[in-house]
Amino acid sequence: MKKVMCAALAAILSLTSASAMSVSSFAEGNDDIYVPRLYMKIADGQDLTLDEDGNIILSRSEIGNGITVKAEVYIEDTSLTCWSVAPKIKSASQYISMAKGYDPLPKDGSPYLVYAYAETNENGDLICNNHSTELSIDTAYNVINYSVYKQRTMTDSSPLKTYKNSASNEYPILTFDMEISPNTPYGEHSVYFLTEPEDEPDQRCTTVAMRVNGSTVLTPETSGFNIKVDGVNLGDINNDGKIDASDSAEALVSYAKVSTGNDDGLTDLQFEAGDIDFNGKVDASDSASILVYYSYVSTNTENILSLRDYYYPDGIVSNG
Repeated sequence: MKKVMCAALAAILSLTSASAMSVSSFAEGNDDIYVPRLYMKIADGQDLTLDEDGNIILSRSEIGNGITVKAEVYIEDTSLTCWSVAPKIKSASQYISMAKGYDPLPKDGSPYLVYAYAETNENGDLICNNHSTELSIDTAYNVINYSVYKQRTMTDSSPLKTYKNSASNEYPILTFDMEISPNTPYGEHSVYFLTEPEDEPDQRCTTVAMRVNGSTVLTPETSGFNIKVDGVNLGDINNDGKIDASDSAEALVSYAKVSTGNDDGLTDLQFEAGDIDFNGKVDASDSASILVYYSYVSTNTENILSLRDYYYPDGIVSNG
């Protein structure tokens, strides 16, 4: 019976999420309808630099050969009328992957986790009698699909209850891991709640369902964060996350320009990425080094070294 209820709810939410934007627009124009807020933040206990807005700042050396960052999802709901909360968390960058979600109600027999809607018995033990969770990762679109919902019965249509009657955002509703690739281009990369379809017309989007006028499905207010990567990836002149023949060509074109008395045509960051031998020039030697490394990457599939480690295994050069 529980499986039937879960399937029915999933079908209802998939139908309603497509129309949630129009419902939310109505809510925004109607002061009588309260809209909760979903937000993310970086989990405590990690040695990371954050700016005043909670965005992550990572240097190239911190990323190293790749780094895993743990983040949390919270709901700010002063009405406490939600019976379903369904965030969809996306990274648009292929170099920042949604790697793992921690279901607070594991389906493999592991102990339940304390989270915003955790239930306890009279002894204070964590139980799961009146609500359920669903968690999956869509690797094709780099999206975490999660939902927590109250199981409605003929005699109980009440909303979700918070853990120990705490504020809704005293505990997260979900914790997840992001894997940041060593090839991540410098600049800002957003992690955000999917609130309208981006990858396919019927893509599931972030919604909340509330016990208001029966049941109202809304798109909540949302806020994610940015991951700011400082420092170039040596060899990736065009900053596209790959080191290949196009970067070698960039170095050669730049060298040709300088050889004919012209400006090299590179930004400071491009120059830094292209000066493979750190001799203060981007020339044919650097172009050849990039091409050799590209050949190495193209013929190996496991334990691939970064260009920096490939040419400087002893770490004798420090560049960011």
